[in-house]
Amino acid sequence: MTEQILYILLYALAIFIAWMIAPVRDFLKRLRAELFTISGGYVWLLADTKSDLDTIVMFGYSWKQMNPVLTASGVILGAIGIVISGIEKSKVTSFLVLEAELEQSRKKVEATRRDYFELCSTTIKYCFKEFFDSAGGQGRVSLYRYIDDHFVLVGREAQNPLHGKRGRPKYPVNEGFIAKGWSSSPFIDSGIPVWKGNGSSYRAYMKKACSITDDVLTKMNMHSTSFYVYRFNNTDAGKPYGIIVFEKMDPSPIPSTVIDPAFARHHDQIVALLKGMKSLG
Repeated sequence: MTEQILYILLYALAIFIAWMIAPVRDFLKRLRAELFTISGGYVWLLADTKSDLDTIVMFGYSWKQMNPVLTASGVILGAIGIVISGIEKSKVTSFLVLEAELEQSRKKVEATRRDYFELCSTTIKYCFKEFFDSAGGQGRVSLYRYIDDHFVLVGREAQNPLHGKRGRPKYPVNEGFIAKGWSSSPFIDSGIPVWKGNGSSYRAYMKKACSITDDVLTKMNMHSTSFYVYRFNNTDAGKPYGIIVFEKMDPSPIPSTVIDPAFARHHDQIVALLKGMKSLG
């Protein structure tokens, strides 16, 4: 074995030392295809540049005698690099395709939820016409589905467009008049102070009447002064399906005469909407 072997050993040793260093090893793992391709190129270069030399390299074999082995080794290493590169590119392509499909699925689900929200809102407007007629142009009805220990807004109809905006994605079961109606149905309250200035009187009343924070009260886009909250019970002894909240800016009580007839006609229809939202997640 002569010093000529260093052309091979030093390259192999450099890779070995680099592999022993954890950060470098992680880097080389990500570049496996390139590492094989470069190694194949290096061996091929040795085979090409030293193919005519009779200098002994190791075990009595010269560069000329080792040329077929070096050439074959270079080809094999390069081929391995190409195969690994193809596999990795295939994985990346498959991942990108899968990611695109998942994004399309998410968009379809969101579009379905938006369409379902519009359907529920339109149904609310139709079913509770008597309430809206009595609310003086400042009434709102919100339907909430109970899912996994919180409420999700299923549909909302408001006579004032500013009051029809959707709020939080989830509503806790222990906050506000929603919680009151959830624990005891129907829950009715009226004569609440009108929000004026910084809403101090309104805040004081609401915080005394239920569990709610100043932050939530401030962010509410409708500070109603009259409420009627009804819970839709599950006839199969399971958790109730959800609740519906009638509210208006007029502090006078919401009469049951505009609520009960609508429930008599459309109760099952509203329950069907709540059940449908459960299937959408």
